[in-house]
Amino acid sequence: MTQQEYHDYIENPNTCPFCHSADLEKGHIEVDNREADAAVMCNSCGQGWVEVFKLSHIQTEDAVEIVDENMVEVTAAREEVQLNFLKELV
Repeated sequence: MTQQEYHDYIENPNTCPFCHSADLEKGHIEVDNREADAAVMCNSCGQGWVEVFKLSHIQTEDAVEIVDENMVEVTAAREEVQLNFLKELV
């Protein structure tokens, strides 16, 4: 995989970084302390890889996002989307 393919995938993880197919099968997210991993397989070319997620910040239910010990107000719409996503993971 080239650096460009890597960066393209990080920006848009909905297509295979090798063949650019959207026919991806993503596994369950495995959480270990501050990191989470998910296996991904391309059904078109057969390539596989692991997506790695790292804890970057937290968000409270009252729409306050805490990033590097700085509090930043976020919109209610963004909070709702993020909380719904987190509920789906659990």
